[in-house]
Amino acid sequence: MILEFQCLSGGKNPVIGDVWYRFPRCSVAGGERYDHYLCSALFMTMHTPEDCAKAMELLDLVQCGESNEEYFGLNDTCVTFGKSGAQVDIMIEDEIGKPEGRFDLAEFRKAICAWQEFLRKTEASEYVYEVDIS
Repeated sequence: MILEFQCLSGGKNPVIGDVWYRFPRCSVAGGERYDHYLCSALFMTMHTPEDCAKAMELLDLVQCGESNEEYFGLNDTCVTFGKSGAQVDIMIEDEIGKPEGRFDLAEFRKAICAWQEFLRKTEASEYVYEVDIS
């Protein structure tokens, strides 16, 4: 599955200067659940590279067997890392435990790593960063 991370100009603010919008998307055919759940989890819970690192630490605890389940979440969105995968729950929309929100840990790891790399890039121009998490 291909994810797109976009950095778009929001114009100039008279007080803070240039404004940039960064967000993940999955617009390929059949990617609706990736866009709605996985991309929402990245955008709503991982605002900085440090947030991504924290999520990766929790995912690692589960993958190496030190923990059966770990939770990571902010802003009414929660990701549960468990042996059977990563479950994205969007509480504000009452979308809890939906099968569409379950992802393989390996693909979720790839998405987090790519999002972290994207967040480390400078906001100097508009661009799209694509990553294959298959």
